[in-house]
Amino acid sequence: MLPEEKARVKIDKQLTDSGWNIVSRNEYIPNLSLAVKEALMQGGKESDYLLFIDNKAIAVIEAKKEENSLGIDVAKQAENYAVTPENWYGTWFDNLIPLVYLANGKKILFKNMLTDPDGDYIELTEIHSPKKMLQLIDMKSEYGALPRIEEKGLRNCQYEAEVNFENSIRKGRKKSLAVLATGSGKTYLACLAAYRQLNYTQTGRVLFLADRNNLARQAETEFKLFDRTEKQQPLNDLYTINRLTKPDKINSDIVISTIQKLFAVLTGQKIDDIDEDEEDDKSFISDEKNEPEVKLGNNLKLSPDHFQFIIVDECHRSIYGKWQSVLKYFKGAKILGLTATPTPEAYAFFNDNIIEEYTYEDSIVDGVNVPNRVYRIKTEQTEHGGAIEKGATVIETTRNGKKVDFYISNKRIDYTEAQLDRSIVSPEQIRLNLEEFKKSIYTDLFPERKVSWHYIPKTLIFAKDDHHATEIVNIVKEVFAENFDDSIVPEKFVQKITYSAGDTDALIREFRTNKEFRIAVTVTLVATGTDVKPLEVVFFMRDVNSDVLYTQMKGRGCRVISDDKLREVTPNATTKDCFYIVDAIGVTEHDKQIPKAGNGKGGQKNKTPKLEQLLEYLSHGYVSDDNLALLRDYCATINHRYEENALFGHHLKTFISNYNFSPKELAFNINEALSKNMLPPFESVSNKNSARNNLVSCLITNLGARKKLLELHRGYYAVSPDEDKLIEKGFSKEQALSFIENFEKYITENADNLHYEKFSDGTVKCIEDEIPFDVPDGWTWAKLNDLALYKKGPFGSSITKAMFVPESDEAIKVYEQKNAINKNAHLGHYFISQEKFQELKGFEIFPGDIIVSCAGTIGETFVMPSDMRKGIINQALMKIHLYDNSIKDFYLMYFDNKLKSLANEQGYGMALKNIPPFSVLKQYLIPIPPKAEQEKILERIKIILSNINDIDLLKGKLQSNIANAKSKILDLAIRGKLVPQDPTDEPASVLLERIRAEKEELIKQGKIKRNKKESVIFKGSDNSYYEKYGEKLPSGWVVTNFETLLSYEQPTNYIVKNTNYNSEYETPVLTAGKSFILGYTDEKENIFSELPVIIFDDFTTESKFVDFPFKVKSSAMKILHINTDLVLPKFAFYLMQATQIDHDNHQRYWISTYSQELLGLPPINEQKRILSALELYFALIEMIS
Repeated sequence: MLPEEKARVKIDKQLTDSGWNIVSRNEYIPNLSLAVKEALMQGGKESDYLLFIDNKAIAVIEAKKEENSLGIDVAKQAENYAVTPENWYGTWFDNLIPLVYLANGKKILFKNMLTDPDGDYIELTEIHSPKKMLQLIDMKSEYGALPRIEEKGLRNCQYEAEVNFENSIRKGRKKSLAVLATGSGKTYLACLAAYRQLNYTQTGRVLFLADRNNLARQAETEFKLFDRTEKQQPLNDLYTINRLTKPDKINSDIVISTIQKLFAVLTGQKIDDIDEDEEDDKSFISDEKNEPEVKLGNNLKLSPDHFQFIIVDECHRSIYGKWQSVLKYFKGAKILGLTATPTPEAYAFFNDNIIEEYTYEDSIVDGVNVPNRVYRIKTEQTEHGGAIEKGATVIETTRNGKKVDFYISNKRIDYTEAQLDRSIVSPEQIRLNLEEFKKSIYTDLFPERKVSWHYIPKTLIFAKDDHHATEIVNIVKEVFAENFDDSIVPEKFVQKITYSAGDTDALIREFRTNKEFRIAVTVTLVATGTDVKPLEVVFFMRDVNSDVLYTQMKGRGCRVISDDKLREVTPNATTKDCFYIVDAIGVTEHDKQIPKAGNGKGGQKNKTPKLEQLLEYLSHGYVSDDNLALLRDYCATINHRYEENALFGHHLKTFISNYNFSPKELAFNINEALSKNMLPPFESVSNKNSARNNLVSCLITNLGARKKLLELHRGYYAVSPDEDKLIEKGFSKEQALSFIENFEKYITENADNLHYEKFSDGTVKCIEDEIPFDVPDGWTWAKLNDLALYKKGPFGSSITKAMFVPESDEAIKVYEQKNAINKNAHLGHYFISQEKFQELKGFEIFPGDIIVSCAGTIGETFVMPSDMRKGIINQALMKIHLYDNSIKDFYLMYFDNKLKSLANEQGYGMALKNIPPFSVLKQYLIPIPPKAEQEKILERIKIILSNINDIDLLKGKLQSNIANAKSKILDLAIRGKLVPQDPTDEPASVLLERIRAEKEELIKQGKIKRNKKESVIFKGSDNSYYEKYGEKLPSGWVVTNFETLLSYEQPTNYIVKNTNYNSEYETPVLTAGKSFILGYTDEKENIFSELPVIIFDDFTTESKFVDFPFKVKSSAMKILHINTDLVLPKFAFYLMQATQIDHDNHQRYWISTYSQELLGLPPINEQKRILSALELYFALIEMIS
């Protein structure tokens, strides 16, 4: 890469970091803030970069290579561009581009031609953003200050939604709709959009409308913590953010409210003091009713322009139909709607302006969500209704469960299934459904799990109303009681989350994290927007008429959770690759696929095919839509399970490597084919169904792939190296004394000077074979486990960036591997809250503890200082807590030496690849000398190491001097300054001309073709070389390039087939890198023997001179044949040794770059004299070294 190109790469990054999109001239798009490369200026000249806002040129950047000092000549060039824009460019000022920048990738200079045209240039640390440039010229733009959006850190659907939203408002479209699946980050998108509108546009106030108060509370927290801002400050530090709990909060920068509260403030009414959860519950009662639109009246308390940007969360709710007049009142505001389940009314309200559509199926394929499986339970009453027989006692209650009357029925009263749990409550029907559910948990739903009634899968039950929820809670306690001690269900096992249950936010938090809380019963409070990732069962004991509400309710169970996080709340779980919809009411059968249920009162329940059955079906051609969709779901969840799995991710990589596709790719292809109706209808297995079979043939026709997929689905076990810490052991005092006496007696009777290990259970083992050497008297052997407590950091997903909080006095520091590597406790800026610290307290680190890096430079140790900040270790560290700190220095000396020994065992000169498992590490033996001797040893080692460091330093300087000497000699040689010239030598230019003449004759005869890129390098009348070489060459020399001296051959024919090398074999296998000879092969065919040649590594540009037969390892090199008419073989090699080019990029260099390098070529006789001198000097240097 040329110096100018390297500088451009750096300048491009400076521009993108400042928020500019960079395009070429033919990629320019109106109305965006763009930096245009090579923009045309008057007179046919080109400006390196021309920056536009609102289609008007605002700045010019003149770019130079890094070595350029950006002097007055560069400034004049840039300022000339600033006053000579093309007349078809828009400008902010007549014939003036106001801002001028000079840049070389390392330095940025700036001048404002508008305010200080004669002033000096100012040096900047960064190029100005669009927003800052507008401020510098005192101009405003509706959307021109919006910087480019950095995609990193966003999901693709969030990035696309924000980009498309901003493009939409630029086009004047006030309403935009983003359809994003549950769990895809709608609230985060809302925070991003709100921040960008407030910070970069004329927007002064944002309204976020939540459909329920508990979601408004969640949104308030997320908005306040959002820190994807210019300086990573929390949004709460930049703007006032408040929920609309009082009328004066309406003037906050970001107002978060339900539409009911907004209506109250707008119309001057008092904000209701009723319980917010009860208000939410009541709003859902009317959710499915077609209520008339509210009237605003005339005496309104807010102006129509009070909000400039409104975000409507869960905008599918029909409640917004009733309250639509409130939204319409703020007619000038931009409105962004967010939903996972759009309705026709939502599409109509947003004028079908859909800026992003990311479906539930898409989210499954991407690993954001897991698929669902329907489990149907039918009972006689739920299917056909029932009857109250004559003479039965009938109890009447209010809707809230209060008993008001009872009577004896004087006749049979029949009721329909529709009346069940509405006007009729049947405890036995509830009981039967719950009993059937309990039976199914460890038989049908989760048969692979160890039975534990304390840890049944987290289950959310939807009830019809608060009274129904209370009934369900009571009957759950009765049904599950027999599975617990004293027939009493634990206090938190089942709880109600409704408006009457108290602090519902706290209950929802507890349901997410508390292991004891297994079943939650709700009506609507957990129906939308609330994520409970460990939830594995959604149980419908109420019917739902609204398809949208049903989708939202079942969506509570779809969130992905890592295996370790799942086990934190459900210890007997393995993984969450789907969730179950348990349907006791027929909710899944409304205009949807109807799951088949068996006969009988208890109902039974269709079973989704296991993966093994499904593959069998598909292998026989049963490629129905349902089976293809099920395969899609299996493949997507399997892929996600292993994609970032540190322990077992290699199994997925093996699958992809062996079978050339990933499960995710197959899931994507199936999803695309089904969602876009690309497949012919499936009618019968007997038909060909070619398109359908071809879609899955990569898996179904490959038995190995099928077996591996099943293996991935079943999962793997890993033996954990981490061990528990013994708190107390169970020997009585008498037993302990007896054990000691017996052991001492055994040792006395069996004294044989061998080493033994005694265990806590009384057994004794001879470990003489494990002792590496004898130690002096007074020393003893111990195992690392005897000296310290060892603890590795938490599992990877236990600490994520989302958990980090700003630094404060209360925040707890998270120590990283760089603290160990750099021996510095004060590096790093990650912190967690006190609440999170309580969860991770087991990983707390204390002064005097040793930390060991398990990532980056592995095996680096550091003793935590006394002034360290309270904190924990992250997943890339291990901590060691010595039981006796007096041996710390000696222990560290041994521990560091042991890790270095392990590294050498892995390969000479290699870094340590990993820390040994604890099961291995703790068993390492360490010799312990007396304390006084430890100190003497450490002092002696300190002196020895100091001497070794001095020797290494001198050795390094000697090697550097030798390398510099060789380089200088080569440099003198290729410049004609190593030996004197002989005027009788035939000039190299004469030789080149003769060769060209011979070549022309061969071209005329049609024997060879002319090289279209060929050029002639010559000396002009001014005695200068065209294609300038840098300095005048000696007489008789000529400028040429490597392409003229060397022709290349691809090494494909000479690649070794078998890499089982043996030093006894005859033929060497070569690489052009440092290794040179990789080994020897016994292969007899295709051995290269046209010698001598130069082998050239096409990627690193290293080269080797070869004068013996050989084979090669790979095609990553070129074999270079030497034109001996022009150059001596060894001289050609030394020319290459003296020629260095930049090779930072991973690409091939010979054809495009290296072969075109210009060089000076002396006459043949002078080449001989130079070679003689070089060999002499190099021999002398070797003697010195």
